[in-house]
Amino acid sequence: MKKQFLMIAYYFPPLGGGGTLRTLKYVKYLPQYGWLPEVLTVKNPHYLVMNPELSRNVPPEVFVHRTSAFLPGRFFRRLLSYDQAIQDDDVLPSKATLRNRFFAVIKGWIYTLFFVPDEYIGWLPFSVVVGLRLIKKRKLSVIYTTSPPNSLHLIGFLLKKIFPIRWIADFRDLWDQYPDSYNPYYVRWKTSLDKFFEHLVLRSADRIILVSEIMKRQLLQKYPDIASEKYKVITNGFDPDDFKDVQPGQAEPSHFTILHTGTLFSWRRSTCLFETFSSLLDSVPEFSAHVKLRLMGIVHQDVRREIARHQLNPAVEIIPYQPYNEMIRQLKSADYLLLIIGNQPKAANVLTLKLFDYIGAQKPILALAPDGEVSRLIRTHKLGLVARPDDHEEIRKMFLFAFHAWQSNRSPVPEDNFNKIMPVFDRRNLTGRLANVLKVLDET
Repeated sequence: MKKQFLMIAYYFPPLGGGGTLRTLKYVKYLPQYGWLPEVLTVKNPHYLVMNPELSRNVPPEVFVHRTSAFLPGRFFRRLLSYDQAIQDDDVLPSKATLRNRFFAVIKGWIYTLFFVPDEYIGWLPFSVVVGLRLIKKRKLSVIYTTSPPNSLHLIGFLLKKIFPIRWIADFRDLWDQYPDSYNPYYVRWKTSLDKFFEHLVLRSADRIILVSEIMKRQLLQKYPDIASEKYKVITNGFDPDDFKDVQPGQAEPSHFTILHTGTLFSWRRSTCLFETFSSLLDSVPEFSAHVKLRLMGIVHQDVRREIARHQLNPAVEIIPYQPYNEMIRQLKSADYLLLIIGNQPKAANVLTLKLFDYIGAQKPILALAPDGEVSRLIRTHKLGLVARPDDHEEIRKMFLFAFHAWQSNRSPVPEDNFNKIMPVFDRRNLTGRLANVLKVLDET
């Protein structure tokens, strides 16, 4: 008999994106380790990325419970025409842009003043009621919550307070990783309240799972009263099953193809990247004649404006978001894969899922990243090249080195480098580490 536990996640199919994949792959592989999750998620979630085909990863024996939720983000998306604003190829008219900025300011203040810790707090009463019913009915001994959104950990806190149960809190990002999202004006009382809730969750959870060692060190320094034994690091990873039957797209031998996938947020973009890229197009005729930079996924409008300002078309091509298997096909087709971490606060602790998809595709990586988890991993295992996001000269040298290697028909990354590291980040093996955490909690 497999042991059951309650897994609470906002990001779950039909939603796409990295947050969904981390949880989904646990759900896929945990039954192999003797654990059967009961998933609690939202009935009608809102998000920019939808990928219903991911549901095929959910084993038929896993029950998925969907509840109602009060999610004001839907209203603001419609009000701001958000889908159109970030996905249209053309820049919106100035009146629409001014309107969006006006309502964005209103949204920022509403989110700051009324949604603590975030807008998803409207799911809390619905999920707590259903969660309690499932715990009692199934006689569950462990619950698991994953953030973002941070409000899910408050759901876990309440369930543990009401019912004697062990609790795992999984942090894909730190609580205060992106304050611009929910406290854009840095209101002091909101910052203090966020810190209070963060500390409350860390004290109350029986185990805290983080995606990087830097995150663990930062929390140990911030809250020295929390025992280090509580923290477990389980990185993101990739699923070999997603890659094994996907054939690369048609090769373009005359093009030096660099691909970036996923959401390119305005706060993550590198101004130096587009400035340097423009300079290379102007000063290196061979580079200009052959290079093709593809941005596949959601590209925010500020990034599109910057591309237009530097007149980078047609060398830069924006491709709409694609289903996950098509994205993998494109990863396998590219010559190099571009990873943009950015230079925002706490960027050093980011260990994005995109990196592991790139590893699964076994293509050399060009990373714009500060000193931190991503740059350390790429340099240690020699998976590609790294440049600081704000250093024009480093970025220029990185692109030229890769271009000359492509011209010479050689790769700076031997295939064996990927083969050595892939088992470490195999989703099946990483799920085994979560299963061990579950086993220890269940037995104590």
